[in-house]
Amino acid sequence: MALAIFPLLAFFPFNWVEFSWGFQHRHVSMPPQVAQKAEMVGRYVLWLRNGLVVVAVLGFAASQSLRRSQIGLVLDGWQRNSLIGIAASLLPLSLQGMFRRRYPVPDTEDNHLAAEPATNWIFSQLLSVLAEELWMAFCIVSLIQTGHSVATAVILPATVFGALHFRYGSKAIGTGITYGAVSACLFLWRGSLLPSYLMHYIRNVGALYFARRGDRSPFSEPK
Repeated sequence: MALAIFPLLAFFPFNWVEFSWGFQHRHVSMPPQVAQKAEMVGRYVLWLRNGLVVVAVLGFAASQSLRRSQIGLVLDGWQRNSLIGIAASLLPLSLQGMFRRRYPVPDTEDNHLAAEPATNWIFSQLLSVLAEELWMAFCIVSLIQTGHSVATAVILPATVFGALHFRYGSKAIGTGITYGAVSACLFLWRGSLLPSYLMHYIRNVGALYFARRGDRSPFSEPK
């Protein structure tokens, strides 16, 4: 049940504008005014979806008599945990920056993220990352309490999390490992969501920065 929370809510609620257009017109591209409306609705749906994940996780945790501190909602040692989370994000971001300068990505990979309003992205990620990390911690605790090994408690949620990013293709593997397994290990090590939350959030904001910075392929057409 713990593992199913996020996959179920990842597809519901859905963007009814996109669904309605796809159902009626199939492969016909949406006109600009419809696409703009779908984009606006999508932002509200994302907030609603992540809010439902947080509510569902907290509700299931309460039904299992889990204290909030058991799923990482604790501020003990916040200074050290903050430093660990920031350090865990800066190393991969630095490596990503060096890699992108050496091997620029094609235009199409970052077009969607680069077009995202920066303010909306930065603020929406506050809730989105909380929902994902809270779900991860709840899965880990639930699996361990039901007799599964620590390795299983790390690998299963990380695998599900990576699979939910199927739209990124092969990048889903890296997503599952980085945001899944590493986040799980940070939670098990520190007993707090703060390190994994900061790592995840800073890396997501970093993705927006790289997309807007325009580290493009030298073979792409100038704009």
